[in-house]
Parts: sequence; C-alpha cells; structure tokens
Amino acid sequence: MAVEGGQNAKHPTPTGSPETAGRGEVQRVSSVRQIKRSLKALPAWLLSLVFHFLALMILTLATFATAPPADIPKSFDVSPFDTKVAPEEVVHMMTDPSDDPVRTLASAAVAGDLSKTEKPSATPALSETGKYIRPEDLLVDIVIPKVTMDFVSPVASQILEGQAGFKGDVQPAQDIGEALDQLAREILVRLGRQRVVVAWLFDESESMRDDQQAVLSKFDKVMDDLRDRVDSTALKRSEVDAGADVVEPDPKKRSERRKNRAETEPVRHAVIGFGDQFDLMQDPTADNAKISAAVNKLRVDTTGIENTFQAVAKTLQRYGPMVDQDQQLVVVLVTDESGDDYLNIEDVTAACKRLRVPVFVIGRQAMFGTDRLQYRWVDPQTKDVYWTTIRRGPETAAYETLQWDGLHPRREDQPSGFAPYDLARLTKETGGRFFILPTAENERVRQREKAYNYKYIKELAPDYEGRPAYLVRRNKSTLRSTMAQIIENTQMFGMREDFPINPQELLPSMVQATAQARERYAAVVVMEKRLRGLEKDRDREPERRWQANYDLMLAQLVFAEVKLTEYVALMESWAALIQSGKPPVPVNKPMEGRVVSWSIWHGAEPIAASKLTEKPAAEARRLLEKVIEKYPGTPWADLAQDLIGRGFSVRRGEYVRSTLYQERAKLIPKF
Repeated sequence: MAVEGGQNAKHPTPTGSPETAGRGEVQRVSSVRQIKRSLKALPAWLLSLVFHFLALMILTLATFATAPPADIPKSFDVSPFDTKVAPEEVVHMMTDPSDDPVRTLASAAVAGDLSKTEKPSATPALSETGKYIRPEDLLVDIVIPKVTMDFVSPVASQILEGQAGFKGDVQPAQDIGEALDQLAREILVRLGRQRVVVAWLFDESESMRDDQQAVLSKFDKVMDDLRDRVDSTALKRSEVDAGADVVEPDPKKRSERRKNRAETEPVRHAVIGFGDQFDLMQDPTADNAKISAAVNKLRVDTTGIENTFQAVAKTLQRYGPMVDQDQQLVVVLVTDESGDDYLNIEDVTAACKRLRVPVFVIGRQAMFGTDRLQYRWVDPQTKDVYWTTIRRGPETAAYETLQWDGLHPRREDQPSGFAPYDLARLTKETGGRFFILPTAENERVRQREKAYNYKYIKELAPDYEGRPAYLVRRNKSTLRSTMAQIIENTQMFGMREDFPINPQELLPSMVQATAQARERYAAVVVMEKRLRGLEKDRDREPERRWQANYDLMLAQLVFAEVKLTEYVALMESWAALIQSGKPPVPVNKPMEGRVVSWSIWHGAEPIAASKLTEKPAAEARRLLEKVIEKYPGTPWADLAQDLIGRGFSVRRGEYVRSTLYQERAKLIPKF
C-alpha cells in the first residue's frame, strides 16, 4: 500500500480520467511540478512584483476597452466674417436721439424682470397634420447635390458645402443678393429629398423700405435661376420617392401619393407681408410672374408694430397641413427688427420643430447690449431733426451691459456682431440660418454696420438657451445677478440735458439737476465698490463673455463717476455766473417760429478741479484701455473706445428747433 501510495503521489491520475493516461499528459504534469518548484525558489518580493505588474496591465487594457468615445466639441460659428464696410461717419445730433421715457413691455422682459410683464399673447392654434418619417431633417448634415450653381457666390458655396459654418447658425451675407443665393442653395438641397413650399414673410415696416427694394431687385433673378435648376434634383428626389413607396403596404395609398406627387410642382412659393397684421399676398405657386407681382404689392405698415412670431405661427397654421413625408415647408423671414411679440418665441419654436419647419432670416445684426436702434427723421417742413427708435436686439436673452453712458441713455449705435437673440434662437432651434446683412443703412445715428471677425468673437457668443433657463442660471450666480441688479438700478440714470435760456427759469432747474447728480454719484460709487469685491468671482467665471461684461461694466462705472463730477462742476460754475449777473448768452437768438435752449453734451475739456477728477479719470482710462487690449476686434473694445473718444467731461451747447417741434412730432413715421 505504501508503494502504491508512493506511485500515485509520483504519477497522480486526474479525477475521472482512466488510469491509462497518455505519456504526454504525464510529461505535462511533471513540467508543472517543476515550474512550481522554481517559483518557490524565487524571492517573495520578486513574485509580488510580477503579480502586481500583470494585474496593472489587465486593468489598463480593461479601461481602454470600456472607455466611452470622447465627445467632439461643437463649433459655435456665430459670425465668421470680416468684410469691408464704409468708414464711420458721425452725424451731428441737434436733438436727443434716445428720448424714450416710456419703457415698453419688451424692455421689461429683456431687462430680465419677467414679473413686470403682462401675460404673453396667445399663439394661434397650430395644425400638426401629416406624418413625419424624417426626424433627421431638423438638425443634421445633409447631402449637397452635385449641381452647377454659377449664381451662388463663392462664400455661399463654401458655407453650404460644409467648408465653413454649419446648420442652424448665423452666417454673413455681403448683401441681399448673396443671402438669396444661399437660400436658393438651401432650397435645392431639400429638393433632393422632398417637394418644398417656401413661405416668404416680408416685414412691411417703414424701416424695411430700402432692404425691401434690394430684395425686389434680386428676387426675380434668383427665382428664375432656381426654377432652371429644379430638374437637376429630380433624379435624387425620385429615388427617395421610390424608397418611400416600397415601405407603403397599402396599394391604394401608394397610388394616391404617386398621383399627388405628379400633380405637385417640386417647389412653390407663398408671399406674406406682416407688421401689425398678417397680409397673405399669394398662396403657394410655381408661377414666377405671380410671385413677383405679390412681392411688388407689399404695403408699408405705418403702425410701427412687428408681430413677427405671430406671422410665423399663422403661416404654420395655414400651411402646416401640407407638411408630410413628400413635402416640406420652409419659412423665410426678411426683416430688420427683432419682433415686438417675442414672448411667443418658445411656442412658435416648438411648433416649428414639431412640423420640421426650418426658419431662415435675412436681417440685421443686433445692437450691442441694448434693444434700441436710433433712426433719424428730418421734418420736410421745419427741417427739425427727430430721433425715433426701433427694436433690434439685444443679442442676449436679457441685458448684460449698462443702458446708460454716464450722461444719458445709450445711443452710440454699436453693432454686436450677433443676431437678435429671439430670431437667432428660432433659426438655431429649427435648423435654419440667420443671414446678417453688414451693409450700412440710411438714417442711422452713425453710418456704421461693422462686421466682426469670427476669430475675435467666437468665445464671446451669447447663450441661446431659453429665456427662463437663462434667467435661472444668471440669478444663481453672485457675479451675474449683481451685474444684472446694477444694470436695472442705473437704467434710468440719464441726467437732464435740456435747460431753458431764461436765467430765472434756468437756476432752479440747475439746482435740482445738481442734487440729482450728487445722489447718483454716491450710488455709482457703492456699485463700483460692490463690483470690485467680486473680482475673484470674475476670475472663476467659466464664460469669457461674462468676464468681458464685468471688465467693461467696471470701466463704465468709474467713467460715470468722472462724468457726474464734471456735470456737477458745470452746474455750479454756471450757477455762479448767473448769480454774479453775468449769465452766458446763446449765439442763436430766439425768434418767431424758433426756440433756443441750452443742451448738455459729452466733452473733453475738464471743468472740475483736477484733485477731484485727475485720479478717477486716469483709472477710468486705464480700465477702458484694458478692455480694448484684452478684447481686440470686438464690440466690447469698440464701445470702450467710443467712451474714450467722446471725452471724460461735459460741455454746454445750444439746441435750436421749431416752435412746432412737439406738435409735428406726431408725424414721425413708425419705423
């Protein structure tokens, strides 16, 4: 038994195997035993090292095998262009171009205080008729048909071929013609998949007359060129139609669809005018003569009201039932404003997305940080100059910069490089584009329509999330909410500018203005101190746009302190002259039919004692120049340069106007 046990120990038989195991197996067992003896002979530390090395390699390989693919950052191409524009020309202002004491519903909401607004008007009920089998139509890369398109500009071709920009973004357009060329290409792209109904919505406001004429001069040619190239998309469209027919199990429905396709033109156009009302000029047609006639019949709306989003909603209500797997609706807005009914933005955007309707806009860039653009109107009878406003902005969901320049409400006409927030959001959410027209307009405070280079402003792009979400995020941030409060507190800080020339009437008004300036100076000092206390929050702020907003606002507050000090000094020196019996005498004398008054303008020559303003003025200049240095080629730098250019002081001027000035103000066109 002992011998048998020794033999079994030397040549063990695996459990469940026959005792006649092969020679090769016996040799393998022997080799294993030798390896075990060798391992026992090795030092313990070496075995531990080898074991941990192998474990580390296994974990590393497992990590690479299971790691998710890295997210590819998305480009935010908001305004990738740098075009040549006319040189800036300052128009001498003989009157106040921003006297807008009544803040509208729009202003209250843009300021970010939705509690002060009324309930949004109801959006018309929108039809959701139709089957949608192509959800990718909304925001996807699309196949560009290989079509010769000599009427499309090189810039447009690059953008639409995917070499620049992407779907749902803001794009440059040198002029109306180029924007229409790009739109024609977008229509051709869609004709490779479906038939298309294009609803053209034209803003009928007074301020659109020049742009409207530019559209008319190009419209016929683009429509003709588009018609000539429709056949080039027929093959691709027929392939898509055949694929759709294959998946239709009902022969009757399949036959009916084929009949409808045969009777429907590949592309049809509807023409609509809008302002206060919705003016249907032409239902969808392929007849170019009817389309042109409808565009030429567009009226001029004199109400000054632009119900832009209501017009889009009514268009969806009217033509939404046409949308199905064989036909797509495309909306094109031609407007130079933001839309007064912008509180309907979310309802309209949601409806467009449900119906797979992309919205394209040919329009103007927003004003930087403000919602108002000043328009100049000259009374043909009295030659008085009036300044009225239209709503074009801001480029953000709420104000992010001061609405006050230290002396009066902002009126510098500073472009932003971005589209108005609500229209930009509508185009981006629906997969359309906003074509910015950088050409100069007539009747502006300054003949300036600057196109900003994408590389300078790409990191300063606005946030296009919905307004409620934007306000929630803003209010959660100590830095952003403090800045918003400063903007609201200073919104009505504009100082009195117009004074009577009669010394007896002048002196009391000056005393009152001086007291008001002192109060506002004290308030601004507190705001500046509060803002400086958030410098660390500014450095931790994740978005460079808000860092730029902080830097500019701090500079503006110090600038305003200097301006208010100079204002008080002017009032005091002026009052001293009156009290000494030597009041200043205007050069222009009042006479029949003409009124003369004193006016306070920006100035460069210091009035206050140097000990009061020398250091603050130097600090204001330093901060403004810092903004210019840190954000070159951006609206922030341009606005800072504007402040330096208009001077750190104030001066007294004269304001001459007709005695009929107030009476004839009612004749100002509603732009």
